[in-house]
Amino acid sequence: MKVSARQRHAWGCLGLVFLGACTRSSDEGAVRVGVDHALLESGLLQYLETAYSADASAATVPEKIELVVAETPALENLALGGGVDVAIVVSEASRAKLEEAGVSLRQVTFAHEEFVVIGPPLDKDPLGQYARGNAVEFMRSIARSRYRYLKAKVGSVELDRHRWLFAKTNDPREPGSFFASDKEGEAFVEDVNASLALGLVRRSSLLLAAEQGQRPHAVYREGDPDLVLRITAVELHPGRTRRARRPGFFEFLVGEKARGLIDGFGRARFGYPLFGVGEPAEGQGARVPHFDAR
Repeated sequence: MKVSARQRHAWGCLGLVFLGACTRSSDEGAVRVGVDHALLESGLLQYLETAYSADASAATVPEKIELVVAETPALENLALGGGVDVAIVVSEASRAKLEEAGVSLRQVTFAHEEFVVIGPPLDKDPLGQYARGNAVEFMRSIARSRYRYLKAKVGSVELDRHRWLFAKTNDPREPGSFFASDKEGEAFVEDVNASLALGLVRRSSLLLAAEQGQRPHAVYREGDPDLVLRITAVELHPGRTRRARRPGFFEFLVGEKARGLIDGFGRARFGYPLFGVGEPAEGQGARVPHFDAR
């Protein structure tokens, strides 16, 4: 089921807290779980939280979960400030910053997907000799080709990964052929397609957009280690949150039951899992079928 903006707003007012989207008082007795809003589109976290709550309802002292949804930079700041008990992050930069700041009690990557580069059919090769290189070389080649390239909106995980990749190229500045979009997720896939541009999109967004007829002209890069999108649970130190430690939901996310749920998520809809379990081995790409395998 495609999630509409109206449904997302309703979820925010009924069971989720959207930073800046709803006015809703926080339940001080609940375990506050900060979630990058990029994960809302697929429904994975809502699915796992529902499964956990069903299990917890039979427990002697069930934990009530409050999902706090925020854009990538806001979630990072929320975690650094101890505003959540657990943070579900998808940004490599945020993961590193939380670890360096010493606010993490534990960090475990419990699922992953990937970014892919999509674009129009190209009659000739404007990407040069680096077209077959790794993701960083590919980004360098896009920049030097001067071919139109769209960047996702500020605050999105797509832009976060674009900046991370471009910084690794060591090029001093982005070329004039890089343009900003005000979209992310499924809407960004549609924007890239309509603009006949290249763009870095999430694989899950690509599949959701394809269901609506927004199939890309071409997928130029996938399965690269630098394109893995790790979904990491970070348990914040109680000294930072100033709240009693309640690790039940964190342990559920990284446990065997959640692994089975993640592995099955998307099978009924797409015929194979939408997300990989855990994280790939060092130097390996995402353990999910490529888009063209649909």
